[in-house]
Amino acid sequence: MNLITVIDYIMKFWQSFQPVFYILIGLAVFLIVVGCINRAVKKLRERGALTRSAEGKFKLIVIFAGLAIYVTYVFTIIKAETFWILAIVVAAVTGLILYSVRSLFENLFTFLIISSSNIIREGERIILKFGDEEIEGYVTELNEYYVVIRTHHNAFVYVPNSRIAQAIIVRPSQTTLKLKLSISVDGSTNVDQLIKFLEDVVLRSKLINKSTVQIRPVEIYENRIVVVIEADVLNPRNVDQAYAEIVDLVRTMLPHRVRIEVPE
Repeated sequence: MNLITVIDYIMKFWQSFQPVFYILIGLAVFLIVVGCINRAVKKLRERGALTRSAEGKFKLIVIFAGLAIYVTYVFTIIKAETFWILAIVVAAVTGLILYSVRSLFENLFTFLIISSSNIIREGERIILKFGDEEIEGYVTELNEYYVVIRTHHNAFVYVPNSRIAQAIIVRPSQTTLKLKLSISVDGSTNVDQLIKFLEDVVLRSKLINKSTVQIRPVEIYENRIVVVIEADVLNPRNVDQAYAEIVDLVRTMLPHRVRIEVPE
């Protein structure tokens, strides 16, 4: 076999499989371009130019637009005589890719549904029910992979978006603020007057529904009174600010030593 014969075989091989090579090259270019764009979008989000929700939506748009361009590119280079080879290769590669990232696409599609429908919104209190399991807390973050929930014990729970699609979602109409105060007193302290004074202090808050304020003593000792404060927050997104505001009001205006905690 001389050199001319070898070159002839190589040329025939190239002509026969040329579309397949072009398809694979196009796939590599597609993955590289999408990866670069996603990194650029992430940097914009880290600099504050984009919200996390906008970042996730933009990434989805890039993926879908890239897929549309890539599929169009594939069909423009298909030739009838190599179609069956191309179909097998593309099907195999596509199958492997989809299988390896199937959970990613599940989470992305669920994120798109969640973010567009506003079923779950950042800052709001929700309850997720998975059969006998229940997760309750405040949504601190929505992204293309997880819904991050901060529980009442300040634990952060990362729930995959694909699991959200299987959950029963409960959104309470009101968010109730609860505080437990342990107040140091002396023998001359009038409990009713103290409760009335606390009520006046709490009513100064601009972030709560004033008609729902309840203050009740739960423990009374010679040198200490324990009371519980409850009130509905007007906007669930402002629950942290409401807690901070009332704690600041109580510490500033109450003429007694006080220890404040959030009851379970």
